[in-house]
Amino acid sequence: MLEQPLINYISSFDANKDYVLEFTYLGAERVTTNEIQIRVDKLNSLPIYTRQSTKFDKNHTIPGRVLTNGVTYRAKIRVQSQNGEWSVWSPEETFTCLTTPKIVFQNLQEDKFVYNNDILFQAYFQQEQGDRVETYQFSLLDSNGVALQRYPVRRPESRLPNVMQERISNLDKGRLYYVKIDVMTESGLEYADRHEFVAHYVAPSSSGIIEVKPDQKNGTVLMQAYLTQSLGIQVTPKIENGNDEGEAVMPVDYAYIDGDKVIIPPHRPLRYDRLGMAQASDFVFKLWCEKIPNGMFLEFISEHRSGVGIQFEKRDNRVLMHKQYLNEDDNGIKSVHASNIIEGLGKQAFYLYVKVIEFRAEIYIELDSQ
Repeated sequence: MLEQPLINYISSFDANKDYVLEFTYLGAERVTTNEIQIRVDKLNSLPIYTRQSTKFDKNHTIPGRVLTNGVTYRAKIRVQSQNGEWSVWSPEETFTCLTTPKIVFQNLQEDKFVYNNDILFQAYFQQEQGDRVETYQFSLLDSNGVALQRYPVRRPESRLPNVMQERISNLDKGRLYYVKIDVMTESGLEYADRHEFVAHYVAPSSSGIIEVKPDQKNGTVLMQAYLTQSLGIQVTPKIENGNDEGEAVMPVDYAYIDGDKVIIPPHRPLRYDRLGMAQASDFVFKLWCEKIPNGMFLEFISEHRSGVGIQFEKRDNRVLMHKQYLNEDDNGIKSVHASNIIEGLGKQAFYLYVKVIEFRAEIYIELDSQ
């Protein structure tokens, strides 16, 4: 009598694609044929797929589009010797068919460039039947696909079950990399995807301009050189939740206008970290605003709140800029700078221009003509 075969573990697979089912047979007789039966995982259900395969290899190919994604099945197999003798059926093995998932790299959708050497990579896992991520692992690969670093295996946060993230640092400028994610889902599906990118950031450089000023009173010469830097820092907003650790991903329930204007509700403001402004005392920025209610709407703070904090307040016809230094107990230094007046400003779209030179501020607003 032939030995009973055993079906090897069947991971979840896409029913639209061929799948090679493997089995184990330890008998001494030569096996020439195998037969598989598959039925839906229901009590007393009948086989929906029965097929014999004549081959010496211990596997059986299930053709694509025979089964249906989102359904759980039971499979069993038997083998036949060259003398025509059949073995008993193997124990049934349970498996589920699931559509091939998709990983969306949040930082790398428009192009393959990142603009910093320290990036918080974020990716969304999407699966048609609603399968969720059990564990995931990021890897950094070189241009040949060789792993440079493998990061720890992680589990997604319960409130963001299909969001995966990893901070990758010390990237070389101009070098081609691949970021890879290996995912294990709750249903046992194993999936991996990767995306190429190039670190393309601008390092500080001297402008090459030196100013020389004679000091006739002291008989000296003052020489000044200037350091210039173009910042192309790629950052992702966090949700301010009352502590120093915001949520790392903009939630999908934020509303958008025309596909690119995000509506930021007052009770869930966004926070941007690591803007790369360092110790700069001089800076210029331009900000486009629309439908801004009266009150505080923008704030700049240092990482440890040890520098000059700046708050912007919208009023009916102007914008005020509040500067504070070491003022946690209201005993520090405070100043207020007002913009020009635009009657009827209300919630119209406007541009906010701010220039700070040696801590002296200028603020100007202009209606958006479009």
